[in-house]
Amino acid sequence: MNVPHPDTDRLKQVAFITRLRDTIRPSDMLDVCSSQRGNQRDLGAYCALIPNTMIDSSLLDPSWDLHKGSGFPSAISSYPNGVEVTEYSRFGQFREGIEPLVLYHEFHGLREDYVEISEEFRTFHRLYHDRRTNKFWKFDEDGQEQVVAEILNRSVKIRFREIREFLAVKEMHLALLLDSVEYSTSSLKDLGLDDGVVEVKDGLISYSLAVRDLHFLQRKHGRQSISRFLGKRLLQPMDRNKVPFFGYSPPKEFPKFLSDVDDDDNEIRFTCDPDQLGNYFGGNPNAPHYLTPVQFRKAVLDKYFNEPAKYEVRDSRLSCAGLWGVTIDNHHDDHVIVWLGDLGRDLPESEWQHWLSFNEPKTIKVSEPFFRRQILGQFADSDSVEHVFAQRYAELCRESEERLGWPLYLPLTEGDRHFLQGIRVPSNDEQKVFDELILSMTKVLVDSLNEKQLLQLLPPAKAKIDGGINRFEAVLAIQYSDIVKEQIKVLREMQSLRSKGAAHRKGSDYQQLSKALKLDEQPLCDVFRGLLQRSVDLLIFLQDALHAGAFDSKSGS
Repeated sequence: MNVPHPDTDRLKQVAFITRLRDTIRPSDMLDVCSSQRGNQRDLGAYCALIPNTMIDSSLLDPSWDLHKGSGFPSAISSYPNGVEVTEYSRFGQFREGIEPLVLYHEFHGLREDYVEISEEFRTFHRLYHDRRTNKFWKFDEDGQEQVVAEILNRSVKIRFREIREFLAVKEMHLALLLDSVEYSTSSLKDLGLDDGVVEVKDGLISYSLAVRDLHFLQRKHGRQSISRFLGKRLLQPMDRNKVPFFGYSPPKEFPKFLSDVDDDDNEIRFTCDPDQLGNYFGGNPNAPHYLTPVQFRKAVLDKYFNEPAKYEVRDSRLSCAGLWGVTIDNHHDDHVIVWLGDLGRDLPESEWQHWLSFNEPKTIKVSEPFFRRQILGQFADSDSVEHVFAQRYAELCRESEERLGWPLYLPLTEGDRHFLQGIRVPSNDEQKVFDELILSMTKVLVDSLNEKQLLQLLPPAKAKIDGGINRFEAVLAIQYSDIVKEQIKVLREMQSLRSKGAAHRKGSDYQQLSKALKLDEQPLCDVFRGLLQRSVDLLIFLQDALHAGAFDSKSGS
């Protein structure tokens, strides 16, 4: 038989033959279920899990081991000694042991058909199903997330790495099943082809290629001839001893961090491998100590501030959900310090390169609060303005709820919580960062004011005062008429910065405000540091006012 040439009109199956032989990389998304129907072509792909003990028998026949719509529980009857015995079969297969990786649900027009990935596979990898996009996410121990499977209409793709890991623990192979039918408007004679079938078995590949002229009654849409490619490829599992499920983890290559420079300006670098560092118990006496301080530019934390749903940066701590956390000295204006041993023990391997890019020679000592907590084991309050702000804000909200029965500042919703989490002195003078922080401050200190409760504290003559800051000032003026304007001045300045710049186009109004606030005379990071410090002073004033009864209901009567 003449095998169809790649250029043969409508009868070329070369693409499918090549697909069976393609190199598949661990990161490839493998098409395990798809279909396409048309006038001149019908394509189908599916898969099945084959026990390692059934590999040879599966390859004897290129036909599919499992068909779409099968693989569901059913009753299987047998007749030993002429007596009918009915048993439950989980996958309903006449060949016991074959399992589906993808289930194809059909409802015969009564409901829309759909496909789903095996529950065992999904729970084995602990996949998160995003139902909006129909993508399946995997989270590793470092907090990294990747799409490892997706369903589009009734087509399914799964990343090969996760398939191979699953196959290893199941002691199975994956049968990649392909079926392609091509039609031609020419007869085989016109195409110079012979009617017949070619069967090929090559290693873990088995397929057949049939070429036929269509019978008169089978012809439609101008079809004269047909070719059908039917085949499978069995894909091997990963080495079972290298599957993370069984505790395997590749050896770590600990980097060397820059600690200092010598008198000749040569870099001094040390490994962060905790097992190779000195300690207070006599270990590795000639090596650098575990508690060797390593310095980084403060911008190293920007990555984590930019993803508040995933990371949290707080006083002396950086963490990723409940997956990992590392102790940090973030009490300095421009730098962050981490113990050398903690970089290797607590920081995930996937984060090392990020931190290395911000690593610099030591120029400062660890902060006093960090030293007292870490070395002396003492309680110590942070003197960093961003930490003090977060502490004072939380205290004011809690104390007002306890004393008044209502919070002076309304709790932030889940969608707004990142505004509070991201408030800090910026690491650079980027206008974009400054604007974003102004938006955050006004969201937290102005928009979140409990205006409804504040209105109830005003006498009837002032009940029509509009605007949160105005109402706030009117309430405070009842007891602090002489100083209230100066105390809340920072709120009006931030509100103006937002309305004239951060939230709208910057025009002449913003230029005038910029001159009034002297924004051009100092770095923006220093401007924001000043606003943050004045906000702390306001929070302290409000705490004192709360304790003095300024927000008690009787104060406005």
